[in-house]
Amino acid sequence: MKKLLCILLAVAMLAAIGCSQKAAPAATSDAPKAEESKKTEQVTPTDIAVASASSGGTAYYIVAGQTTILNEKKVKGITFTNEATTGAPSVNCPYVAQDPTMMAYTPFDGLYAAVSGDAERGFPKPLDNLGFIYGGHMLYLYFVTLADSPINGIEDLAGKRISLPPKGTTGYFQSRAVLSAYGLDPDKDVNASPMNYTDASDSLKDGALDCIIVNGGLSQSTVTELDTTKSIKFLSINDEAAAVLATKNPYWTVEALPAGCYKQQPEGLKVIDGSTCLIANMALSDDIVYEITKLLLSDESVAKMTTIHTDGAAWNLQNSLAMIEKNICPIHPGALRYYQEIGAIK
Repeated sequence: MKKLLCILLAVAMLAAIGCSQKAAPAATSDAPKAEESKKTEQVTPTDIAVASASSGGTAYYIVAGQTTILNEKKVKGITFTNEATTGAPSVNCPYVAQDPTMMAYTPFDGLYAAVSGDAERGFPKPLDNLGFIYGGHMLYLYFVTLADSPINGIEDLAGKRISLPPKGTTGYFQSRAVLSAYGLDPDKDVNASPMNYTDASDSLKDGALDCIIVNGGLSQSTVTELDTTKSIKFLSINDEAAAVLATKNPYWTVEALPAGCYKQQPEGLKVIDGSTCLIANMALSDDIVYEITKLLLSDESVAKMTTIHTDGAAWNLQNSLAMIEKNICPIHPGALRYYQEIGAIK
């Protein structure tokens, strides 16, 4: 935690640079590519802090598992620690950009926003010294209302009272993107308020909200609790909105939620999702990042992550390559070496 506090001022100064807002940049040939990872002066620390998210959340447990594995195998004699943060990309990405002795968990779209310099997402200028290591579980966006509500589709949310995920999170920006894909202005056409999921759930039960929007894994705790205690219904994204979202957001996907995640889940429920990843500063030694990547993607480590958390199994080679194939974010040279060594990347 001391490491994080020491760089808070620097991060705040970085955020203060931007005084105007701009739309999220589209993926073009000018976007950072995997093969463009650049060499820089190498740093070989004795301690590495990995920024995760709020204590008790999925990301916190994922990083706890990763740091445990790295410490057990004594990678280069380095001590790895799990540092709790808010988990927002606008927090974790600047931490790593400011300090090459840090790594971080972040949603993949957050990494894209950081390296692209998306002011709306909290990055007034590109953080061009961040590199992808490997990727993991998906975060799904759920639209939930009560079963007896007259709301039957996302298009019915016009004029309704809804909650958004906490401001600055991937879920917050996904929510706004989905509403916009339906022609709804999030600031004018709905009565929307960002709030934590517990308060949102309570407000839905009490009738203070008409619909809540929640972001999380396959068995998100708030949604699971509602699914167990209340009669609810899920709102699905239609094909027209999905096409709009796919065109504007290359880092997200609209797909059918795997069957059986929730008791009241309808067949073919379509949700927007986004992947998550581990990142490092480009200045962190290539040799160190190579060893980290190789260890965390070993069969033994993937199996151990499966026992640590339900979403742990998703931190594997297949999901890592799926993110790399999007070719919109740079890979750390040390990780790139490992992927090339096993023939996954030419």
